[in-house]
Amino acid sequence: MNWLLDRLGDEATRSALAWLGGGIAALAAGMWTVIKFWLERRVQKPRGRADGDAKPSSSSSNVRVSASGGSVAGGRDVNIGMKSLHVVVGGLLLVGLLLFGASFIGDRVVREAVDPLPPIPAFSLSLTCGDDTKGSPFTLSDDERKSLVDFAEFFDQHRDQPVYVSMAIEKACGGCGCPREVPLEKYFNDEIVDDQTDEEIQKGSLLIDSAPPQSAGDQVSDHGARINHEGIAMVAFAPQDWAYGITFHMPRASQLSDPQYRSGEYGFFMKFDGLFNARNLDRTGGANLSLDPIQPSETQLQQLRCIRDAGTLSKSQRLYLGCSDRF
Repeated sequence: MNWLLDRLGDEATRSALAWLGGGIAALAAGMWTVIKFWLERRVQKPRGRADGDAKPSSSSSNVRVSASGGSVAGGRDVNIGMKSLHVVVGGLLLVGLLLFGASFIGDRVVREAVDPLPPIPAFSLSLTCGDDTKGSPFTLSDDERKSLVDFAEFFDQHRDQPVYVSMAIEKACGGCGCPREVPLEKYFNDEIVDDQTDEEIQKGSLLIDSAPPQSAGDQVSDHGARINHEGIAMVAFAPQDWAYGITFHMPRASQLSDPQYRSGEYGFFMKFDGLFNARNLDRTGGANLSLDPIQPSETQLQQLRCIRDAGTLSKSQRLYLGCSDRF
């Protein structure tokens, strides 16, 4: 396959294929026109003879012309098989079209190889709902804290850009609730901190605000994002990494109506993936980070497929879609 792609990448090869394929297809079409004309003449009935015409000799009385079973008989021992002609002409036409198509695919391969689609930044975040049987359910594990720190840096690096995010918050069981889902006021009233040890506080905490969405009319600043008021707020505190808390505003399932999004799965408090606009709204005493749903262009949908199917697409498929090696 790599050898074929290399050959298709050569401009001279593509030109030769286009010329040869077009020529063979044209030849096949011309042959079919001639053969069809010839066959129509062969099957025409002989003109009736006049009364004064000589009676056919006995030597020619046994000559018969017949046509049956998809063939044409043109006289004694002459039998041209229509099926064979169909195969020959059809085969030539198919070969011509295949060669011409190969030149077209080669053009596409070269165009995408030289100027591939710009890669969309991607991030996968996996969290849990906490375990209230082992201390405070709000305490972050080391892996969760590192993931959230990297997620915040991801927002900072790609603010106001389209990004791909895969998000999952897994519950302890399918029918279980999410212990980390509480009104945010409980943290600011020290109700959460009072139940944590000093070690747990240093590890960091994560709360998921269960308050209902606010209306857009409640927006105080024009710089705020709509998702900040209608989404689900995850507030993370990590004294080892941040001086203040960071709020991650995630979309609700009702906001992921565009066909590009995949959302929801049994056993998860939150699970979705797709393309978003990364918003990083710095504020005094912390940061507001949000994922704003977008309606992707056709090019972005190609990029989305490159990301989602990165492990299953062949090299030729990746080249055809224009996938960057960094997807």
